[in-house]
Amino acid sequence: MSSVAEAASERVELTDFGVMRVAGSDARAFLQGQLSNDLLRLTSDDSLLAAFNTVQGRVVAILRLVQRPDGIFALLPAALVPKVIAGLDKYILRSKVTLSDESPRFAVVGVLGASVRKMLLVPRADLAAAVPSAKAAENALERWRLVTIAAGEPQVYLETSEMFVAQMLNLDLVDGVSFSKGCYTGQEIIARTQHRGRIKRRMLRYRIRGTTAPKRGEQLRLDAGRLGRIVESAARNANESEVLAVVPLDGSDRDSAESSLPHLEVERLPLPYAVPDLS
Repeated sequence: MSSVAEAASERVELTDFGVMRVAGSDARAFLQGQLSNDLLRLTSDDSLLAAFNTVQGRVVAILRLVQRPDGIFALLPAALVPKVIAGLDKYILRSKVTLSDESPRFAVVGVLGASVRKMLLVPRADLAAAVPSAKAAENALERWRLVTIAAGEPQVYLETSEMFVAQMLNLDLVDGVSFSKGCYTGQEIIARTQHRGRIKRRMLRYRIRGTTAPKRGEQLRLDAGRLGRIVESAARNANESEVLAVVPLDGSDRDSAESSLPHLEVERLPLPYAVPDLS
């Protein structure tokens, strides 16, 4: 991105994000055996989206990886940084790798422009010059989430960690999974799900009216009576929000929908990529 384009972009601190550093001579090889994407694709010019999963294929966290001379940095929800460090640490064994929480040293800043949406690693000493006033930042943060929802890019938070497998979150559709790189933690389940065509739930995008923005992890009755689990949520105004939600594609939850769940005014919105639909 040119400096002119970046200067014209809107910046906002992503206050619920933190930073993990993976350093050492074996850092890339170590992550190659733990994360869902191909670390050979990570360069200093391009970040990489990847998931860290349990051995059962459940997504613990989704990481945006950034290559720097002093290591590979992972941008992810701050509440998950200790959990991911603890989860990765048990696989280090004799690898020359160190893991550290760099959130006190670095902030994560989102950049929104006419044709760009990216995440930057910013030293906290430079943060005041990089972001606007607190009120403007709050509004910009909601706009960042709305643009991310429109892009169909999932995120996992502490309340939804280990709730979904990669394909439920469309990670295979947003270039967050490599099916050719070889083994990694959770790979067997993810590959089997993909190749046997047993993807019964997918993440879809909705507009919801008449209520405040639902919480991540909350279960709602969505279109055609299907139960959906909220992945991400952002308010458009006081009475309208947009969400990404994992729903059964065949509508199998219609009859089992909890009677206590309210009937909401819901509209399914398009995503920028094709999602298989069995209904």
